[in-house]
Amino acid sequence: MIGQGRKGVAMRNRTFAALTGAAFAVGLAAGCGTADPPMERSETVVGMAGSAYSVKTINARVGSTIRFVNDDQDDHVVFVPTFGHGVDFGTVKPGQQVVLALGKPGRFRVECVPHPDMLVDVVVVR
Repeated sequence: MIGQGRKGVAMRNRTFAALTGAAFAVGLAAGCGTADPPMERSETVVGMAGSAYSVKTINARVGSTIRFVNDDQDDHVVFVPTFGHGVDFGTVKPGQQVVLALGKPGRFRVECVPHPDMLVDVVVVR
């Protein structure tokens, strides 16, 4: 390729651009490089009564929510100590509710501080 001058370089650049554009177009047609379709969002309702959450495990998608409803006569706490997912709603009085938005994938545990056996394991996927 030595000695082809500017004409040869220009030709190689056009060929490279055409091949790159064609590969990109093929990738788009095959579904590569496109955004995932929107995920269905949902809400899981978790009751709090008798020193227990009504649900032990939750599998959800990013964008979903968990609604914690205190159906008990006692105060409860909705607390997530996991780094990156941590939240502390504090005391949830009887009849009150709080909503936890699931903003990113990961695994964490929801605890009720005054009731150490009151736990919910949550797995969030895209």
